[in-house]
Amino acid sequence: MTKKIEDDTPVVTPSNNYDAVRNAASDNLVFFKNNNSDTGQKMSEYLGTILDSVESLVPLMKSVEEKSHLYDFSEDVKGNGYTSWLKNADIVVNRTLRILEEVTSKRNTYFFRKYHYLKEVKAYSEAMGSMCVIMNYLLLMMSWSESNHDLLINDHEPNFFDVISKEDKLVNLYCFYGRLSCFQFCDSMATVLNALNILMATFSEVYYNDGYIIDPLLRGSKYWVDPEVRAKRIVNIVKYASVDFCKNYWFLGEVEIMQRIPSIMLPSLQVNKLIMLDPVPLVVENVYGKNIDIPIPTAHIGHASIPLRLLSSSLRLGMETESSSKSGFKYPSDSLLFHCHGGGFVSQSSRSHENYLRQWAIDLDIPVLSVDYSLAPEAPYPRALEEIFYAYCWALSNSSLLGTTAEKIVFAGDSAGANLNIALTMMCLEYGVRKPQGLFLAYVPIIMSLDPSPSRLFSLVDPLLPMGFLNGLVKAYTATSDVYDKTKIYERKLRRNVAKSKGLKGEPSTENSPTNGELDSKTRKFFIMF
Repeated sequence: MTKKIEDDTPVVTPSNNYDAVRNAASDNLVFFKNNNSDTGQKMSEYLGTILDSVESLVPLMKSVEEKSHLYDFSEDVKGNGYTSWLKNADIVVNRTLRILEEVTSKRNTYFFRKYHYLKEVKAYSEAMGSMCVIMNYLLLMMSWSESNHDLLINDHEPNFFDVISKEDKLVNLYCFYGRLSCFQFCDSMATVLNALNILMATFSEVYYNDGYIIDPLLRGSKYWVDPEVRAKRIVNIVKYASVDFCKNYWFLGEVEIMQRIPSIMLPSLQVNKLIMLDPVPLVVENVYGKNIDIPIPTAHIGHASIPLRLLSSSLRLGMETESSSKSGFKYPSDSLLFHCHGGGFVSQSSRSHENYLRQWAIDLDIPVLSVDYSLAPEAPYPRALEEIFYAYCWALSNSSLLGTTAEKIVFAGDSAGANLNIALTMMCLEYGVRKPQGLFLAYVPIIMSLDPSPSRLFSLVDPLLPMGFLNGLVKAYTATSDVYDKTKIYERKLRRNVAKSKGLKGEPSTENSPTNGELDSKTRKFFIMF
């Protein structure tokens, strides 16, 4: 395994470690050039690549650094995507130095693991080269925004992604999903994210194998021990998998055994109730004292109930409960937390977010109402927005049933849910409906168009939401059905890979394939228990 930087290890500055990488690479290059074996010659080749990359990377980084301050949020908030990439480059160089120093110290020992270090040096040579490519991307974006120093580039011709796709040198993704996976995170986060990547690669073996479980799981075990094989599979998933795969993978958190965890591990609540809201004509009084009709959600899937989850640490007067006794009830709260869950608009539910919703309900001691809005691609924009607007207006009119007077309301959400909360607030302003007292928005995506920015380039090496997934999620939520369907035509490449690994000719039948729908509950349960 690649040696990790400790959580408290500072990133050293280029003035020190870049020269050290040159010296260490040169010293090892001289040593291995005298080795005529295939391993020695390949090691020499990769060390030469590292030397060339260092010579190219230093001036590129200086060019980016000279202008990066122009893109700071403000004089008080120093930082932007450009400076973040500079720090990432420092991390890669720092780790390259550590590997080279290990090679130097162990190359003459009897137990020198030459094949292991050959793979390590190869991965870091690829990462160094990729950092040079990324710095060129950043300089290209800077050149396109010289007039306004805007971090987001839109309506530019030619299109940024078209330009970089035609470049001679592209970012090598394999190293960033193999031995350098999660390099940009501290150890505690990297451990969790790497485990999720291994799980995703293993899950793909089941998903693209027509529902068979045992054989693909056994073959999937290689992803735990071989970073190169894992990287190849993950990159192929990122390139070719559709949103249907993402949806099924993320829905592993919805299987029964996972849904029982909050009840076992987390504090219990007096109220944890699912309310099925049947949309009927609804009239509310707006802030101008005028009665207005609230639109019933009808987009894409027609009339359907809206599931709402009410969570409260206390029983409060007005709440619907099976108990006929009113003893132990508290007076209605003056506050309500209105929550929309994340999940890329295509997955998850209030149940899968209970790990923090329960704690909020206890710590705040107020009712929490979470909306299980309809998911894309079956129900793309604007269906989810229609549902949460209707649910919010219903909550305003029926706050007593939720155990609150709703004098103070805060919208809360993460990721896609945070985006929906912003849109919900805008709808409140448009209709004149009472707006919330506050918004809590965690890692919210605001601009859904795929306009380039230095921060968005992080999706190239993002272990949780890589660029291929991000592109698919945006199309699933915002694009027409025919545009979305085109994103699924390349999945056969993943299925063909499975077929080849089994020694089959041609493509296996896709009849009853899980890509045509969700995995059945039995398959999901078996997989998550494994």
